[in-house]
Order: sequence, then structure tokens, then C-alpha cells
Amino acid sequence: MKKQTQKPIDKEKLEIRENFQAVLLADTYVTRLAPITKEIPKCLLPVGNVPLIEHTMNWLEANKIYELLVVYTSHSQKIEQYFSQRDKCNMKIQLIHAHDAKTVGDALRELQYKGVVYGDFLLCYGDMVSNIKLQSAIKHFLWKKKENSLNIMTAVLKKTHPFDSNRTYQDDDFAFVIEKQSGDILQIENINKEDYFELNLERLKVSKGAALGQKIHYNYLDNQIYICSLDVLKAFQENFTFNSFREDFMKELLTAEINEEKISSYIVSDSEYSLRASDPRLYYKINQSVIKRYTYPFTVNKMMAYQKQNVLNQDFNIFMGKTTKIAHSTVIGNNSCIGDATQIGENTNVQASVVGKNCNIGSKVQIQRCIIQDNVIIEDGSIVKDSIICSNAVVKKNCIIKEGSILSYNVITKPDTTLPEYTMATTFEYDKDLIEENQDESSKLFEKGFLYTAQLFVQNEAMLGYNQHEIIQNYEDVDDLVHEEKEGSEEDIGQREDAIFQSLAEDIRQIVQEALNDPPKTDHSTVEIHNLKVAENIEGWRCIQVFVPEILNGLIVKFKESANPQERISHIKTLLGNWNKLFRKFVHSDEDSLIFISEIEQFCIAHKDFYDFLHIFLQLLFQNEILTKEYILNWVNDRRNQSTDDQKHFLDLCKDFIEWLESDDDDEEEEEEEDPDGEDNEDDN
Repeated sequence: MKKQTQKPIDKEKLEIRENFQAVLLADTYVTRLAPITKEIPKCLLPVGNVPLIEHTMNWLEANKIYELLVVYTSHSQKIEQYFSQRDKCNMKIQLIHAHDAKTVGDALRELQYKGVVYGDFLLCYGDMVSNIKLQSAIKHFLWKKKENSLNIMTAVLKKTHPFDSNRTYQDDDFAFVIEKQSGDILQIENINKEDYFELNLERLKVSKGAALGQKIHYNYLDNQIYICSLDVLKAFQENFTFNSFREDFMKELLTAEINEEKISSYIVSDSEYSLRASDPRLYYKINQSVIKRYTYPFTVNKMMAYQKQNVLNQDFNIFMGKTTKIAHSTVIGNNSCIGDATQIGENTNVQASVVGKNCNIGSKVQIQRCIIQDNVIIEDGSIVKDSIICSNAVVKKNCIIKEGSILSYNVITKPDTTLPEYTMATTFEYDKDLIEENQDESSKLFEKGFLYTAQLFVQNEAMLGYNQHEIIQNYEDVDDLVHEEKEGSEEDIGQREDAIFQSLAEDIRQIVQEALNDPPKTDHSTVEIHNLKVAENIEGWRCIQVFVPEILNGLIVKFKESANPQERISHIKTLLGNWNKLFRKFVHSDEDSLIFISEIEQFCIAHKDFYDFLHIFLQLLFQNEILTKEYILNWVNDRRNQSTDDQKHFLDLCKDFIEWLESDDDDEEEEEEEDPDGEDNEDDN
């Protein structure tokens, strides 16, 4: 009797339970954003003028996760107050106060003790902004777990350069040893702490073909998104020495001699984004990523609208509140966001910065690469670079705030002062002895507040304005390492670009479909598509290839409803008129126009109802000043060299229109010959 072979599991058919839970750690139990986080939880810090935790929760809800456990320790009153005042949403949110937790491990043990997690769950942090498609990652975990019940967790990773600016150099220098075939993580090592690490040969022997079956990845970034079974919480409950998730739990599980439980990896695409505000530099970077739309669809305008903030979107990723007042002589540079009710005086320059609500920025002020929170005053003549100014702080006139500085809440500087690089100031009484020790220096710089010296950053790489090239110089043999990475990536570069474009194309199609269902949205959709093109640095003609057929699809139902030629022409005219602004944004050259008309041709060939209407499209686009005479005649000359039946048919349809364009061209040439100097001939007689 033949042994029956088990059918392979179809990953896509796996169902995720409706009440799948997410555990959100609102407290990160680190202090790299001090002194700010001495006064407010990190998850409530604004990103694009919207609290960080809102970005995280919107992302989870968009991924169909409707049950959320928010675990927190410090600033409990502020977190509870925030959620009590927050508008209701589709998510069921339960607050878990881990009173005495000092580490992530303590928080997870508290979670297990309360017994509120009742199945597989997703673990993430409240200081995270992401657009990763979680449904695919969760299905991957379920698939791995069905294949082998010892698979208790999946870590979501992304391939990046080892010196990627999204890394924190204290936390993200990890090497992963991964089994090629299964994708299981066999070993994890923090290479920032040691010059080398030894392979765990005993662990590698678990897999057949161990000598050839593993690969060491120094270029994977751990997104710190984990899909877990309940066994993960049980492991923390049984091991009180587990404090951190990676250094303790993951490393111990992978190195224990008698343990057979497995951790799998899930590698996200290049177009997906995830980053935590682990330190001031990354906090700024997240703000910029949201403004530049790397986090699409969780963009500044959508997130601010969700928070009922009125916002105007201009080109070059500039967002302004509707009630913002900006002097005519002021310059707002690219990648900036200005909150509602903020006033900015004459001859001020704001570049690549976020300015909050109700701020008052004086005249001749320079703000470069900064985060300015709500209700901040910056008086005339001040210069602020690469710094964070928290709510209700005041920068007096003619101050210079140098890079890497942090002015926490309610700090007031003295006028005509210069704050050195990496200055941190607070009004929070963190340590009386240290405050007294620095009293003299504090009094020279601040009317209110004092220097914060409880945590001086030895590694200033965590601060705004730090030159990343200095970090790379600290590594030995960096040239060889970078060269090796480039060689390895050249083979995949086409696939990566295609992956990015495919994701962008899907986003464009979705934007078009939404606007087809609600035509007044077309102007807004034009801005969204253009910003996507800029954010991903995609050529305009590639976007044309996506949105033209998607827009024309909107005519198919109309044509089926009516066979009357005049009614069909009317439908074409209305559709093209609705999308006029989008076409103007993208059709700028001979190449653009040829691709634009070619897409209409292909649509007419594919849908026979449109086969005899190409000339109508061209005439209307000419009338709407999208296609110039030169563009159309270039297309005609290109098609005359082709001999397909479709091309002949389209040229025959356009014959009268082409003759009119060409005769108009001839008339212009005759006029130039008769009067080459552009003068009236009667004046010569």
C-alpha cells in the first residue's frame, strides 16, 4: 500500500481569525528621547502634527486588526486621559497598566499574568510608523505554524544596507543566520558589541545540509514587528531573566541546547516602510518620511484629516493648515508641514521642518531640519537648525540654536544667546544635585529651565544633525563590506525596482478607482499621484502607463449603457475634462505624449466598443490643450512607418483631423515666408 503524501498547505487560503489581537507596547523602557520623555510618553509625540500612536493604530486598523491591547507603565495618567478623550473607532481597545514594569520582559509577564491574550497575536511598539501589509505576514506565520507546531514566532525583517540611515547604531547592528530553504532564523548576534561572533554549530546541525544551507545576513533590519503564539508569553513568564525581546528571549531561544522551538523570518518588500522613533535622529526621519509619503497611504494630509485638522497640500510635499498666516516674503521649503493657526513673519525661511499648531514665528527667522511642536514662540532674528523645540517653549530674539539640541516643554531661552551643539534643556526637576551643579551655566542660557545632563549622549549619532559618514568611518574594512553588498545587490536591482513600481502602480490604481466613484476627488487624486511619483522617484511615463487605462475603464459601463454615438462622445468629454489636471501634470514631452496616445490606442484595441473613437479622444485632448499639434503629428509620423491593420484603421479615422493639423502647419509656414520679419507689407509700399 502506497504511503499517502500530505498535500502542501496553500498559504493564501489560510484564514486569520476575526478577533486577532495586537499588543502595542506604549512604553519602550529606554530613555534616548530624554528629556522629552520625562514629561510625555513617546507614543504621544507628534509626527506630522499627529500623535505617533495614531499612526500605529491606523496602520493596524487598515490591516484588519480590530482588537488592541495597549500596555504602558510610565505617564499612566496622560495615556489614560488621551484614550478617554479620543474619538471612538472600529477597534476594541483595552488599556493594560503594567504598574511596576521596568523592562519589556516585565510588561509581557504582566500581560501573561492578566490572561487577556487568548491566541496568536502581533507584538509591536507605540512609537512606530509603518505601512507593512500585515495580512501576508500573519498568514506566513500561520503557514509556518501549521507546517511545524514548534514555530512559535515570526520576525518581520527588511533587507537594507548595513549603514542604512534607518538603523539605530546601538540597537540595529544585528547579524541573522537564516536557513535558506525554510527561512528559519538559526542565530542572532549584535555585531555592534563584538568584533566577531561564533556560529552555533550545534544549532546548525538541526538542519540537513547545514554546511550549505545557511546564510549570514548583516543587511537585514529587524522591524521589531513580531507575530507570536502564546508560547512566547509563557517563555517570558517562566524566565524572569528575560528583559529584552531580542537580546534575551530570541537569543536564548536560539542558543539553548535542549530547546527545539523555532523562529521564522518574513522578509517584506522594498516598497514597504517601517521605522521606530528610537532616538531624536529617527524621530525627525519619521516626520520626513510621512511628509515625503514613504508611508503611503498613511500620509500627512490623511492623518491630519483623521484628527479633524484642516490642511492644504501644495506641490513639493508642503502641507499647511487652512488658518495658517504666512507673510508674502517668507519661504517655506520642500518637505515641510505647518500646523493650523500658526503665524510666520516677514523674510523667514523654513526648510524641511515640521511646525506645530498655534505657533508664533517672528521675522527673519531661519528654521532648518527641525521639529517645532505646538504653541512655540520663536522671536525675530533667531536661527534654529537640526533641533527639537517642544510645546510652549520660547526662543527669544537673535538666539542661535545649534544642531542636535533639544528644548523640552516650557523652556525659555535668554535673548542674544547661542546654544552649543547637542544642548538639552528641561524644566523637569530630574536630579537636584545635577541641576545645582549646572546652575551657573543654565542661568547664562535660560530664563526658565536648566541644562539636562543626566544622560549625555556619548554617541551623538542619535541626535539631529549628526554626520552619518562619521559612523561609517568607525567600521574596519568598510570599503570591502560595501563593495560586497553592492555586488550582491546588482543581480536583484531590477527585481527591487519592479517590486517598488508594482506597489506604486497598485496605489495609483486604487486612487483612480476611488476618484471614478467620486469625481470631485479627481483634483485631490492628481496631487496624490504626483506626490507618489516624486516620493518613489519614478519616471512620469511609467505612471502614465498605469493611470490612463485605469481612467478609461471608467467609460466601459457608460458605453454599455448607451450605444448612441453622441452620448458616448459626451461621456468621453466629461471623463477627460475631469482628469485634465492630471494629464497636464504628466504629459510634457514627445516621449510622454507618444506613450499617452499609445495607451489610449491599446485600450481601443482591447475594447471593441472604443475601436472607432480614437479620433474623438485626440480631438478632445487637443481642445483641452493636453496634446499639442506637434505631439499629435509626431504620433502620426511614427504610426505611418507601421503597417498593422489597427494602425491603418486609426490613421484613417483621424484622416480629416490630421489633414486639418497639417494644413494649419502649412498656413503658418506660408505666413512666415510672406512676412519673415513679422512686419506689415503695406508699410513697404
